Amino acid sequence: MSDDQIPSFAGFCDKLESFIADVNSQWIVIRSCGFVNTCTVDMSNVPQFVLVVKVNESMVVDVYRGNSCLSNSSVTWVLGTDCELVCWSQLSSLLSHFASVAATADEMSVTVQADTVKQQLNELIELTSDSDHYEPDVITRLKFLAERISLMLTSQSHYSLETLLIAFHFFSTSASVYNHLHSVLTLPHVSYVN
Repeated sequence: MSDDQIPSFAGFCDKLESFIADVNSQWIVIRSCGFVNTCTVDMSNVPQFVLVVKVNESMVVDVYRGNSCLSNSSVTWVLGTDCELVCWSQLSSLLSHFASVAATADEMSVTVQADTVKQQLNELIELTSDSDHYEPDVITRLKFLAERISLMLTSQSHYSLETLLIAFHFFSTSASVYNHLHSVLTLPHVSYVN
């Protein structure tokens, strides 16, 4: 059990290449200041990274597929909600999992792409709310867009208070226009706002 523990980032970096060689030769290691990347590369056409498992100095893991950062949910199943790598067996599970799902950088499921867009929108919302350069209505619009993407691909209909207010405003202005917008913008059914 103690051999499975990763003592520190420095200890992780020292042992990583020999660990990768034992696990699977398709992964390569690229080191940089403050983090280390374990990558698979597609050399068939234009060379590109297919998958990157990035471990920061704090041992927090981010995963990139092609040019997109995957949502944290792609690693929480093995790392927990903190996405922190503490055991070699966790890394082995991650690499096995992502090696089996990584064919090329261009193949991403709709769900994975939607999760990526939602995560990036949430990061954009945080950035704009931390900045004094944007009006509050920009944040409201971004939140509305993020909620639309979430609702578009699920059968659940959990609308925020802001969405219900916007829907009521549209419905009050014109019921016929609202009926058209209902399906296009994934707004609440008329019975919710009537």
